[in-house]
Amino acid sequence: MDRETLWLWLCSADGVGPTTANALWSRLCERGLALEDFYALGETDWAGEFGLNARMVKGLTEQKLRMSAIVDLAESLREADAHLISLEAPQYPASVKASLNRSAPPLLYAVGNVSLLEQKAVAVVGARDASPRGLTIARGIGEAVTRHGLVLVSGGAKGVDDAAHRGALAGGGATIVVLSCGILRSRPTAEFGEQADPRSTLYLSELDPNMTWQVGGAMARNRIVCGLTSAVVVVEAKESGGTMDAARKAMELRKPLFVVQFDRYDAHSAGNASLLRKGGRPLPAQYDSTTDSWRVDIEPILTLVEGAAPPQAPSGQSDLFSP
Repeated sequence: MDRETLWLWLCSADGVGPTTANALWSRLCERGLALEDFYALGETDWAGEFGLNARMVKGLTEQKLRMSAIVDLAESLREADAHLISLEAPQYPASVKASLNRSAPPLLYAVGNVSLLEQKAVAVVGARDASPRGLTIARGIGEAVTRHGLVLVSGGAKGVDDAAHRGALAGGGATIVVLSCGILRSRPTAEFGEQADPRSTLYLSELDPNMTWQVGGAMARNRIVCGLTSAVVVVEAKESGGTMDAARKAMELRKPLFVVQFDRYDAHSAGNASLLRKGGRPLPAQYDSTTDSWRVDIEPILTLVEGAAPPQAPSGQSDLFSP
């Protein structure tokens, strides 16, 4: 049985979340064992040697009985040109390992240009129902940062996310779409789909490949959006919701948080004022009357990101969490 299918088995078992899977893999590495060795063991060894509780053992056993379905899923992913990137894979993004540590997803699903995971990136996030000025600014930031060789990361939702992604592609750059659904359920907006191509775009998800959109998935992707990047930019945020959650996650992960600063705030951008009070770095919005358009100066972002050191895992960890 191939290694990718075994990772699917492990990560789909009830009770085996990221922390458990990461700890388990570290123990296997320490003992010089492969995932195939662990699969060949029985319930007694899983519980006794590896300290798994009854729920985890039951979950692994039940999934072992479903291996034919898991093999079929692996084949469906291959047919969809989806890459399975496990913690042991060289393509696994070092920035996610370093940022999320033991809570890093043990398995990522990707379609598109996987090499984009190796490049420095900036995240742009904001409201789905953004204002016209917010959409203009998001598109401008997306285009500008990618013209300087950075990858644009966002969540692929309507509004700010979509505008930033399309701006990146319009500028000849590259973009990573972190999905709030499974990789086999990806449905980009029509406008973005027309611009995207396999060389400049990567779709990424940690969720079950067949999972449809759910609020929990939309919130969960924020840790990947932030973990992938050297800085996070909030264009427009309401007082609560997904954008504010992404900003909080950036702060938790100690990612530099830039916030577009307006002269006046409205329902679309009320959260911006709150984030600036909490320490967000201001990016003043500038109105150009000659073009009747809005923009921000991205130089502070470029200065910070281009001077950032490559992501490094914390010391004292096993090779699993070394880039």
